[in-house]
Amino acid sequence: MCSSLKDVLIIADGSSEIGMGHLTRELDIGKELQKRGFEVIFLSKNYQEGIKIIEKERIKIYKIDKTIKNITEAIENMKKLFAPNFHWFDFIIVDLPYFFENQSYIDYLKKYCQKIVIISDAPKFFKINADLVFLISSHRDSIFLDDETNTKYFCGLRYFPLRESFQKVGIKTIKPKVSTILLTFGGSDPMNFSKRILNLLKKKRVDAEIILVSGAGYPLGKYKELIIIADDKISLLRDHKRMIDLYQKADICLCSAGNTLIEVLTCGVPAIVLPQTQTEDQRAQKFKKKEMIYNMGLEFNDEELYQKISKLISKERIRKKFSSKAQTYLDGKGVKRIVEKLVKN
Repeated sequence: MCSSLKDVLIIADGSSEIGMGHLTRELDIGKELQKRGFEVIFLSKNYQEGIKIIEKERIKIYKIDKTIKNITEAIENMKKLFAPNFHWFDFIIVDLPYFFENQSYIDYLKKYCQKIVIISDAPKFFKINADLVFLISSHRDSIFLDDETNTKYFCGLRYFPLRESFQKVGIKTIKPKVSTILLTFGGSDPMNFSKRILNLLKKKRVDAEIILVSGAGYPLGKYKELIIIADDKISLLRDHKRMIDLYQKADICLCSAGNTLIEVLTCGVPAIVLPQTQTEDQRAQKFKKKEMIYNMGLEFNDEELYQKISKLISKERIRKKFSSKAQTYLDGKGVKRIVEKLVKN
């Protein structure tokens, strides 16, 4: 058996179909672990978009078949992968989809590590037999031990992993007049809100600079369609690396409710949220109840959205309220909190 005291395996996937947020947040955790002397390896399904992002960070990757349909197939695939050279990890970190229900997969992974760590943005609380579980959705902030399984839970958005630069964000200044509107719908934008909203704002002749950012997983063919729509008031950016600079510039933002929303709120940008999945809508509803955003829900027409945009532009008081409540609630230090717990527990 080959052993190392500081080896970490991170299991996460990313693609244009499933989104990039699960993968990118685990990369942020992986880079923080590297700073602390850990060797980090990723295990990821061989979606081209996701693999490219990992390779850019020069992190070792184990690739598994993206056509795997169930837990049994996943286990068989990993048996073949690990068989030539058994590898023992200090931690295995699993970014768990909200619909996960099979304990046998986690039990199998325990053969290869000292501790199993789960990270999940599931909108509802769930129990699982692991060592550490980070529930990073908008659950009530809490830390507790499940006596039955000896699993330690860390709950709440204070553990949501963002890049290091978000720890140093200052208080957002809300200007009387909206001059810049940011549009950003995650790494892949599966509903193609980019095209729909760009067309709407152009049709309504909104008096503001519009910046639209498409992610690494957004298809090139669709991006070329945006270029045709754009005019001198519309700036298009693709896979932009310094999103924090755009958040600090923007007066309002239209976005989906994945990782991007947490970044936007951490920077205090007043936001209108367009969820792309049921899970995103559930998350957005919780932020709406806290009076931090407007949430359009899963079904809305263009006129309803335009009315919300017009209201947010015209009501400085609402923009100030959204910004203040968001920055009081979120501080961007989730990565460090997670890594500190990994090292100490």
